[in-house]
Amino acid sequence: PIGACRGFLDNVARIVRDTQPARLVACVDLDWRPAFRVQAVPSYKLHRTVEGGAEDEPPTLAPQVEVLLEVLEALGVAVVGMPGFEADDVIGTLATRGTGAVDVVTGDRDLLQLVRDDRPVRVLYTVEKLKAYDEAAVTAWLDRRPSATINASYTEGRVSGRTLLMLAADNGHERL
Repeated sequence: PIGACRGFLDNVARIVRDTQPARLVACVDLDWRPAFRVQAVPSYKLHRTVEGGAEDEPPTLAPQVEVLLEVLEALGVAVVGMPGFEADDVIGTLATRGTGAVDVVTGDRDLLQLVRDDRPVRVLYTVEKLKAYDEAAVTAWLDRRPSATINASYTEGRVSGRTLLMLAADNGHERL
């Protein structure tokens, strides 16, 4: 099975072709169900666990993630994760602390809350073939500004595990 690898790498190729970023960073989950979230919301991702509390993921996914990480390394793409945190946390940190323009490439609607025109931070939404979302586009779609977006999936535990998301710093701007 190579579907996850193929889909992710197709997006990488399209991002590189279409936006010509100066830098790519792939962010990975090093903890799919962080203790601090479970303490705050005990049901966080509980529906995705098997007996003993391990993540219930398709058996074909883990080997694909390992292959994908090897391919990203071979391509020179930085892979970043933080023990005790999910990829979304790392992306949020990098996007909000960066001083240059950033594109967050994701299929997770919750990351639309990072969108800011003043920095700028956009979301390239994979569900819509990398449609670019700035503040106006988020507001038009959700009828609220990105900063007012409620992070419902975190509290409901709907965020996917072993997420590989990407930040693409725009060419010609200060890098993360």
